[in-house]
Amino acid sequence: DTVKELILGIPDALSVKNEGDQLPVQSAVWHSDSTKYVPILAKEGIKHEVGGRGMRGGLLAVDPISHNGKNTLQVLASSGISSDPIPRDTACLDVMKELRKANILLQSDIKEHE
Repeated sequence: DTVKELILGIPDALSVKNEGDQLPVQSAVWHSDSTKYVPILAKEGIKHEVGGRGMRGGLLAVDPISHNGKNTLQVLASSGISSDPIPRDTACLDVMKELRKANILLQSDIKEHE
């Protein structure tokens, strides 16, 4: 995968924030065409402590453009407003399933926000 090759070549890119002060994993959550990259960004981000130690590659970091101080996982779960919500919801669900399978999305995360 091209994204994984890029990350392996330039792992510091995982911590470079955009103009909105977001990490790449946070930015990817907001855009339908890049949501599918969240698992690889998180997996590699964990290896490089993106967002800080214990922040699961930036998934537990507060997203600076979210409302109410949501972290990246919470933004992913709320999925926002979309002109076509079904594909967006499906993409977010697929990402959450992949994160769960990789033990990055934990049962305690789900119970905290029921």
